[in-house]
Amino acid sequence: MEHKDDKLRDMMQMAKIELPFDDFENAVMMRIEKLEQEKSAVAKTKRYALIFFASGTLFGLGLNYLLTDLLYSISLNTAMKNTLLLISQIIYVLLIVLFCDKALKLFKMRRKPSI
Repeated sequence: MEHKDDKLRDMMQMAKIELPFDDFENAVMMRIEKLEQEKSAVAKTKRYALIFFASGTLFGLGLNYLLTDLLYSISLNTAMKNTLLLISQIIYVLLIVLFCDKALKLFKMRRKPSI
């Protein structure tokens, strides 16, 4: 019986894990806490990005509407008015598409953990 206890004790000694350094557990826990803080900061940034994207879209839409009203009140020839309106709307659409692409990339982006 004692022979088995010695073998068991020897096996338990072999299974003992040595930590690389003394504060290994504390370092890992600090890293996990830091990742959690970064996740909440990224979520906040994503929320702000969505809010500013929506407000910029509405602002641009309103600006194009006001520009249309302004151009129709000015006495220019119709071709010139239409050209200016078309240029303004093309710039607006390009900006919306580019910023929409950036917003989608932001929301798809996932940070790979470094643990």
